[in-house]
Amino acid sequence: MRYDVVIAGGGHNGLVAAAYLARAGRRVLVLERLDHIGGLTVSAKAFPGVDARLSRYSYLVSLLPTKIVKDLGLSLELRRRRVASYTPIGDTGLLIDNADPARTAASFTRTGSSDLNAWNDFHTALSRLAARVAPTLLEPLPSRTALRKTIDDDTAWHDLFERPIGQVIDDRFGSDLIRGIVLTDALTTAFTGTFRVNESASQLATAFDRASRGLIPDLPPSEIYCHSLTDDSIFGPSLRETGAQTLTLFGLCMPARLFTTPEAKELAVARAIASINTVLAEPIENCLLTTPDGQPCLEAKTPLDLERDVALPGGHIFHGDLSWPYAEDDHGPWGVETEHPRILRCGASARRGGGVSGIPGHNAAMAALG
Repeated sequence: MRYDVVIAGGGHNGLVAAAYLARAGRRVLVLERLDHIGGLTVSAKAFPGVDARLSRYSYLVSLLPTKIVKDLGLSLELRRRRVASYTPIGDTGLLIDNADPARTAASFTRTGSSDLNAWNDFHTALSRLAARVAPTLLEPLPSRTALRKTIDDDTAWHDLFERPIGQVIDDRFGSDLIRGIVLTDALTTAFTGTFRVNESASQLATAFDRASRGLIPDLPPSEIYCHSLTDDSIFGPSLRETGAQTLTLFGLCMPARLFTTPEAKELAVARAIASINTVLAEPIENCLLTTPDGQPCLEAKTPLDLERDVALPGGHIFHGDLSWPYAEDDHGPWGVETEHPRILRCGASARRGGGVSGIPGHNAAMAALG
């Protein structure tokens, strides 16, 4: 049988591309080396004898555009988290409550920060910019001039497209704690429901300096998410009744080059646990569920594990450095084109790729159909 399109890889982007192409009447073949499709989005039972299906690679679908969901007729329920983040500091902590500005303001006061107005102004500008840029991600790449016109905010453009984000944050915020929170939002994907551990600006700088010298940070900054608080259907009935919860930790300042020996992974895990314990009332080891044979339910993935297991270069979920969402000389109209006229990128390495968004899969399909 002959096919119009062959897609290498049955991850979420490959499947999005295949669905759009098939709905357009094209004959599509999807090739997948694993025994299942879905790529890193698939949940699995990570621990023997424990009835919990976990997202082992911590992928969320909060970036999946509504347009793709509607276009493909997906049966999908997304659940919002009310609390954006909580950052312990001393005997208190900074709570960012999306539904209660007064509660957030009171938390700023308790932590002694005077950055509330700067915080509100910055996030209002970011939200407005994101709302204007988002629709362009499913269209041919705009020019730099056209995108700036779409954003229609010279201050936001200058701060977010023309200046290092670190300089902008230093200029706008006075608190070491708040600077760290905004820096990690710029570094990661700003998921809601984040429990932040040792992520002040100075702690991030210390950890980065140590990692840049080839050493695992003594006190790794990290972010924790408890997905089961929002969706406990990942547990079997009996496990759900016990009140068990899942935790996913993202360790920062842990590049692939640090993990050249098995001992490095063991040390990184030990220090990540020690870092968590600095902000807890009791050691987290005391709270870990165990398998029927007594092993702790803890799974760690280094960047090199991700490269080996799921072909992420250096563990990089974007496959490389991020790029601007506008056209440049070395990209075609959709940002998926390659030097080979019949080969398109439809994954995270495409311009505007990365994250579970389906955007590069959509754009590759549109480029092929065009």
